[in-house]
Amino acid sequence: MKVYLGTKPPSVGELDRYRQDYAYDLEIRAARKKAELSSSFYASRYLAPEKVRTVEELRYVYQAMSDLLTADEIEVYEKNFEVHYVQGTTAIEGNTLTFSETHELLMHGVSPREKSLREINEVQNFKNVIRYRNRYKDKVSVDFARKLHALIMNNIEPDSAGTFRRIDDICIGGCDLMLTPSLEIESELKELIDNYYRV
Repeated sequence: MKVYLGTKPPSVGELDRYRQDYAYDLEIRAARKKAELSSSFYASRYLAPEKVRTVEELRYVYQAMSDLLTADEIEVYEKNFEVHYVQGTTAIEGNTLTFSETHELLMHGVSPREKSLREINEVQNFKNVIRYRNRYKDKVSVDFARKLHALIMNNIEPDSAGTFRRIDDICIGGCDLMLTPSLEIESELKELIDNYYRV
């Protein structure tokens, strides 16, 4: 990328401003180039090549960001990432808590007004999920997936917590994706996990 700086040498202040204005763009371009090169070494049955490139690009951006930020800044970023993840994940399931409400609940224990106990529990349960995930040191397994599901469904649907779907009369709204038949979920999940560790 080239930027015209004029005919006379820029001052120190101008150079700092240019650095600030264009540093992020340069980092993104570098990450894209690195991702383009490294993604060619990966083969995936589950992700299209452009998705592999996107994952690699995110990895390089995160790595560059981690090198530039202080430990406190990284902690703030990671907490915000968790809040975005929890809010987005629960929203897919119909939860109406906003990002701000989710942040207040997760970070400060402040329950939003006029929200159902189910919605509040859905978000609260992720505190235990995050704690469990962060302490877990083994390989991902079917039992690990069951445990995560049990933690997510705690105080919501205790009868189904930690169990796989048992019915087939279900679909994902706005998507024509065929779901795995209920009798094959466990074996397909095990195969997916085995394939992941085999690569």
